[in-house]
Amino acid sequence: CNRAIRLLTHNVRVPTLCLSKQQCLFTATASPDRSKDFFNTSQASILTHPSHVEAQDVTHKSDGVMGIMETCHNWTTGETRNSNTQQILDKICTSVANNPRLMNKAIAEQLTNAITNPKICVVHCDKQRLRAVTLGDAGFVVVRNNSVIFQSQRRSFLFNEVPVLKEPHDVTQHAYHTEIELQSGDIVIMGSDGLFDNLYMEDIEQIISRSSKEELASNLAGSAMAAGCSTRKMTPFSERVNEETGQLWNGGKPDDVAVVVTASQ
Repeated sequence: CNRAIRLLTHNVRVPTLCLSKQQCLFTATASPDRSKDFFNTSQASILTHPSHVEAQDVTHKSDGVMGIMETCHNWTTGETRNSNTQQILDKICTSVANNPRLMNKAIAEQLTNAITNPKICVVHCDKQRLRAVTLGDAGFVVVRNNSVIFQSQRRSFLFNEVPVLKEPHDVTQHAYHTEIELQSGDIVIMGSDGLFDNLYMEDIEQIISRSSKEELASNLAGSAMAAGCSTRKMTPFSERVNEETGQLWNGGKPDDVAVVVTASQ
């Protein structure tokens, strides 16, 4: 993280439930949504890291479908590999809404040879059944009574990278697929790697217990951004760097953060 960012986070305790005035340069978007069937309320929040010219993460939420996708951005070199990520994600989610059982096909049609190293999570909820496909380190958790009861698996190929999709069947081979029966009152939280690389499950549970459903997405995103800009806090990312590469890394992962939260009826 740019050392100038230390000025913004020096006095921030993580998890934090709001951003200070100085931290408002993390541009955020949050909007409520009401979708059919399963959804009661849905919120999204995107925070852009100060080193990025524009947001690298995008979200989608409509018609019982939620999605998060990250522009293929190499955070060490600054290279951005694709510029139409929102359009790709919207097409995938529209296809999933029309036929949820063909999630793999919808993803493969849009991602194969169109984009390298995609990081994506798509969730479809119909009544109380959740279907999800994740690729890379975007993911989701299911929360019940303020406790995380399910966490999707990270599907990375090498450290901080995911496989290039060359053939449609690569989605089936490399993606993580799951179906879950949900209960009334369950909360589904989707996040880009900026969320799950910077907050432990204990951090997420603590923020959930202190937040209203309307504030939860923005509170999670703000806390993850603060942790990502920290040069001292132990984070899931710093643990992974130390364990998987042997390098010593202090603090969080400087990255954009995207969060989508939905609550069952």
